[in-house]
Amino acid sequence: IYTDDVDMIGGSEDMMKEIFDVCHAKWGCRKEDSDFVLGVKRTLNEDRTEVVLTMTSYIDGMVEMFKEYLPNKNKTTPFPEHTFLSKCDKSVTDEEVRQVIERGYQKLVGQLLWVARNCAPEIAAGVSQLCKVMSRPSETAWNAGMHMVSWLRSRRLHGIRFSHDGNTCPIAFSDASNKVDPYDGKAQYGFVVMINNGPVIYCSKKLNHVGLNAFHNEYMAICETGKHVVWLRQLLGELGLTHMIHDPTVVYGDNYSALNLSVE
Repeated sequence: IYTDDVDMIGGSEDMMKEIFDVCHAKWGCRKEDSDFVLGVKRTLNEDRTEVVLTMTSYIDGMVEMFKEYLPNKNKTTPFPEHTFLSKCDKSVTDEEVRQVIERGYQKLVGQLLWVARNCAPEIAAGVSQLCKVMSRPSETAWNAGMHMVSWLRSRRLHGIRFSHDGNTCPIAFSDASNKVDPYDGKAQYGFVVMINNGPVIYCSKKLNHVGLNAFHNEYMAICETGKHVVWLRQLLGELGLTHMIHDPTVVYGDNYSALNLSVE
């Protein structure tokens, strides 16, 4: 049974061999090319100042799996504009749900989640929309999923780039919507934390609580961002990377009322 991949990094070949031998004796392990792990290709440039994470082969496999449903023309946005999915859509019939699930909706969302997690933060908001109707997907949701695969097809060579001369101190960006899901009254929020010009933590999901207005939603989003910033700074400190947390981590938001409340 194939279980998982893991990186091993160390300054002593003998020590790493000893650790590997112990793991191999207990579970049965094999050494693999470190440039490719968990479907992610990691490419260093010649002077080793940049690394790019891509999932070209994985995306090609998605395209092949759903090729009969994909639009011929590539899409220019990660998710269809003005599309909002909710389980409150009463127009969706049981037969429609059955057909979409049998077509492979849940497998589609699972694959999109993996791409979003590893090298395509741009699709995180769209994947969150698809996940909301996982148990009751509609044709609209299916078409939105095909839209996302089509967009990834046009950007199959793109990914995440980390640069040696980028910011060593984390920088965070937070935002929230004021358009609530009628199913539970909660709005969407998202944030990203950047190090060395690349995202190391990011998410797009519903807020945990119902906001009373736009700035309440924005304030809750900043709060969630702050929790992850604190966790990251503690981790960097434990790793001995104190130069990365010498200065405060700046969290950017775009709502003056939420920012003023945070300052207070």
